[in-house]
Amino acid sequence: MYQLKGSSSRCLSSFQKLKREHLVLRQKLENYFQVTPAEK
Repeated sequence: MYQLKGSSSRCLSSFQKLKREHLVLRQKLENYFQVTPAEK
């Protein structure tokens, strides 16, 4: 059986890391789309 001791804090820290990475990625994408003109 998997031991749950400390798993909630680990889960929370990995979730925070994921949120940071998502924010960075979104900023990079926004910068990319601002630099390149949207062609239709």
